[in-house]
Amino acid sequence: ASQKADQFMRNMASSLSASLDLKEDSTFELSLMTMPVTGTYTVKGEKITLNPKTMMGKDVLELKKESKSSSVFGEPSDPSRPMIITVSEGGTKLEMRNADNTQPGKPVSQSGELFFTRDKTN
Repeated sequence: ASQKADQFMRNMASSLSASLDLKEDSTFELSLMTMPVTGTYTVKGEKITLNPKTMMGKDVLELKKESKSSSVFGEPSDPSRPMIITVSEGGTKLEMRNADNTQPGKPVSQSGELFFTRDKTN
């Protein structure tokens, strides 16, 4: 049973991975677990703003409409909401938050915080 549990944990850990590719043409590809997000980005100082255009291959504005019409419990999340990335440690660490998070150091409601580190092979 221990071997099966170890394999299960390895599978879970690999499914929780995230990656971010910032391209030279100011577009990005973000993969959160198995959910791809694409869009455009801007850079201002130490801040990168991701503006999602598609999520799971669907237009985020359409997803926003769908989530409003199907929401049963509380306010649905807005997939078109920009995400703010703070660059630190000489560009090797990125901290991502939703744009409406106004309390530094506090986790984003519903989404939490997400950190990326530069792939040393690139």
